[in-house]
Amino acid sequence: KKQSYEQEIKSWCEEMGIKNYTINSQGEIDVYDNVELRYSDFKELPYKFGRVDGYFNVMMCLNLKTLKNCPNYVDSYFSCSGCINLNSLEGCPKEVRKEFYCYNTGKKQFNAKGILKYCKVDPEKIISKTT
Repeated sequence: KKQSYEQEIKSWCEEMGIKNYTINSQGEIDVYDNVELRYSDFKELPYKFGRVDGYFNVMMCLNLKTLKNCPNYVDSYFSCSGCINLNSLEGCPKEVRKEFYCYNTGKKQFNAKGILKYCKVDPEKIISKTT
């Protein structure tokens, strides 16, 4: 069972162009590079990310409804801007070292106070419509 799950993750990472990663003991994807998923067509990330040593970009994923399975930690910036069907920040990274981009999110607009409820990030580095 574990082997086929890991194979599914590897196939998905290959399809998404994610390279330079390992699958940790919790079954999470740790990436030693950037993760570029903008304009992807999923409603939610199908696999859990652990740590990303670059940026994590799900900008303009128009069908994305949830940030479930986002990485716990992002060493560069995180962007969910333009995700017009996002209705909560629940599941967003617990810590982002650089900017947190979260604007043009449709009906639900998020502000710095809401972002800081979920994520440890420098408030000066939050870019939201209503910062």
